[in-house]
Amino acid sequence: MTRTKFALVTAAATALVAGCSAGSADGYPTPAKVCGIDVPPAVTGPLLPAGRNVEQYPEAFDKKPDSIGSCIVNVDKKLALRIAVYRESGKVDVPELAREGSLRLKNPEAADIENVSSAQVAEDGALMTIPCRARGTDYLVTEFAIGERSWDRVSTKDQRKELDAFVRSYVPELIKVKCDA
Repeated sequence: MTRTKFALVTAAATALVAGCSAGSADGYPTPAKVCGIDVPPAVTGPLLPAGRNVEQYPEAFDKKPDSIGSCIVNVDKKLALRIAVYRESGKVDVPELAREGSLRLKNPEAADIENVSSAQVAEDGALMTIPCRARGTDYLVTEFAIGERSWDRVSTKDQRKELDAFVRSYVPELIKVKCDA
């Protein structure tokens, strides 16, 4: 092999490896947008399990302020994360709903998140109400549920911290898109 060919092959191999390592060590690039909302990949990556392929399925979950719905993030066709938003005109008892509602979050704890009226972050999900001041008494109720994942990869305490970091990164743009627009 000539030096030129060797240099080209080496450069191509280096670029390929750099491209893979810039995304995720799990075999797929970590998304920079989750359900249409910009989130740093460094915050999203720890929530997603190892795998080969990540896909997002927004169901009526787009950047229109009045839209509500859910978005599912799958890794290798298995549920990794579900985010749902809906509007409520009155206050919601978030701690009670986190413990006894349909999510039945595992060990929910109160979280103080900027511009969020009430939030519970748990080991397997989060629930919060966000007052949409531009919309009067309207509240945006937002659920985050972690699906299948490698639970032995991190401790429960670490997972709660990872979810808390993700939610704190996600909420500011969510407010801009769904409340302030």
